[in-house]
Amino acid sequence: MNRALVFVFFASLLGPACLAQGGPPLRTDDPDTPGPRNWEINAAGTVEERSGLTGTELPIVDINYGVGNHIQLKLEMPVLVQFDPRGTEAEAGDVKCGVKWRFVDQEKHGVNISMYPQVSFNTPGPQRLVNDGAQLLLPMEFSRSWGKFALNAEGGVNFLENARNELVLGLAAGYQATPKLELLGELHSAPLTSFAANDSVFQVGGRRKLTEHYVFLFALGRGLPGSTGGPGFIGYFGLQFLFEHKR
Repeated sequence: MNRALVFVFFASLLGPACLAQGGPPLRTDDPDTPGPRNWEINAAGTVEERSGLTGTELPIVDINYGVGNHIQLKLEMPVLVQFDPRGTEAEAGDVKCGVKWRFVDQEKHGVNISMYPQVSFNTPGPQRLVNDGAQLLLPMEFSRSWGKFALNAEGGVNFLENARNELVLGLAAGYQATPKLELLGELHSAPLTSFAANDSVFQVGGRRKLTEHYVFLFALGRGLPGSTGGPGFIGYFGLQFLFEHKR
């Protein structure tokens, strides 16, 4: 199964053109950027059940700003809450900063390609719910578009200061069902010590446009059968705020 996931990931780079569909509410990102001086702010809550524990990000705030047509600046921070039979723990999650650069455009080359380095670091205080130390994520994103259908893939390495480095793979697809509703699906995998031991999930969800500036984001999923580190359930619900620069 894991070999099939890797095959699909690389095969997607050669398939017919599709629109990029990654980013919230999915884990896989895409090469799209907000556009010159435009803001995209995602405010959401997530839930994950794993090994008898329930963890949430409530809220998680993801702020993105467009610099020109090809660059996106990112700042993200969650509040983590974990529930178990012994009680409840809460703490500030890691702060994540990133810069996305789309250096190949589909209009000229038939495919969008971007690189998206992101650095995460612990907030002050004891670290009970997150990995101790900084992280550096170095992924690349690919996308193609065709009509109402979309496909994009992401792959990279997450370097952890005090833990084993991770390989990150993602494949996302979407369909513009109506002018206001976009349906999404995703396979995402982070091999742990090997492809046999991995955190792999499948999600379905969508984006429902409420107004010109507000979009409802939702996704539900679970770990793939045979995934040794995958969660039993994951969910994402939030609002996306879009503010365009007016000339």
